Amino acid sequence: MPSYFYRLILAISLLLPFAAQASDAGDFAAASSSRQAELLEAWAASPVPERIELLEALRDGRVAADSSKRAWIENNDKYGAVDANAPAAADAPTPDEPRKLRLNNRLRGLVDT
Repeated sequence: MPSYFYRLILAISLLLPFAAQASDAGDFAAASSSRQAELLEAWAASPVPERIELLEALRDGRVAADSSKRAWIENNDKYGAVDANAPAAADAPTPDEPRKLRLNNRLRGLVDT
């Protein structure tokens, strides 16, 4: 009987990282510039088609973040949340409050590669 519970706890603990994983855009928006560079290098090493929209938005300067570090992409002068299912913070700002992410020259170079 105890071995069943051990296996159950092990299975749950192995699945938790998948449940807690944030979106790529959310990770990028919440990261420091050195961590953003690491993310871009890792994404270049293992490209995924789902990141194309994010990378194009970064290249065009259309990615923004609000005070709760939630990522937004600007389309036609309107911001849309990248991950609509992400829980908003209690002090979540209004959609007109996101501020565009600024990329330094190193990050711009990595986005272009």
